[in-house]
Amino acid sequence: MHVVLIQNNLNPTPYVPPPVPPIELTANQPTFDYVADWKARSRALFYEQFKNKANLTAFSDLVASKFQEIENVAQTLFTLPSIDLSVGSQLDVLGRLIGQLRNGVDDTTYRLYLRARIRVNRSSGTVQNIYDVFNAMLDGADQELIERYPAGFELRIDTPMPALEAAVALTFLTDAKAAGVKGLLIWQQSPDAETFTFALACFLTANAVVTNTTLAVDDTSVLPSTGSVTLDPGSAIAETLTYTVTSSTLLTLGAGLAFNHNIGSAVELVGDLGKGFGDSSNPLLGGDFSGVAEA
Repeated sequence: MHVVLIQNNLNPTPYVPPPVPPIELTANQPTFDYVADWKARSRALFYEQFKNKANLTAFSDLVASKFQEIENVAQTLFTLPSIDLSVGSQLDVLGRLIGQLRNGVDDTTYRLYLRARIRVNRSSGTVQNIYDVFNAMLDGADQELIERYPAGFELRIDTPMPALEAAVALTFLTDAKAAGVKGLLIWQQSPDAETFTFALACFLTANAVVTNTTLAVDDTSVLPSTGSVTLDPGSAIAETLTYTVTSSTLLTLGAGLAFNHNIGSAVELVGDLGKGFGDSSNPLLGGDFSGVAEA
């Protein structure tokens, strides 16, 4: 790139450069010459009687340094490869330029992080900015931002994230949110099939007494249309019977009750006991709660 300094002390008419035709970007785009000595070039344009003037030299060097910055940035832009086409060390160079280290991830994941970091760098802390960041990082995964008065919010990510990915996400959220705003990141630590679940159950909305063959419950939609349920599971009067869903609030039993059961008692589906608290060595034995961290 070349910038020409025009000296014309005698003619007050400002110099108007001719129009520059647009550059057509092609596969064989030519490179631009790099000018590394803008200070020296600027000083060389001085008239002889001004070459040893300290104030003029200092001013010239200051202006030339700005041209040098423009030169350096322009050369970087001209040679900058795209995220999609870069691989390996090329992506690492891009990461250093925009401030996002690889952290040991593969190229595919790193490209997502780079796109997210670009959006973080441009963020002014709006809700849309934060959505954009995590859409880029998680490739469109489900997310929900809930604002909390007076200056806070929760960002819920409905996608399982391992510890390393969650740490990167927390960094993005910290950098993308507005200063003084409290952000809370909530994410799943395990897939849906391994997360904390309760047993499928409904609850009595009326007392059930001995010999009753129907149960009035709050919601039968949580149960299959037929099956077996246990009333008051874990208690001394627990009993298990077959049932058929009769309506949205009524179960018809295959036999009469042997015990009395009070309103509010649990009616729990047999065979689905829930996974309860997780086992870190084997999450299939119990689901993990969501991860929570403050940005």
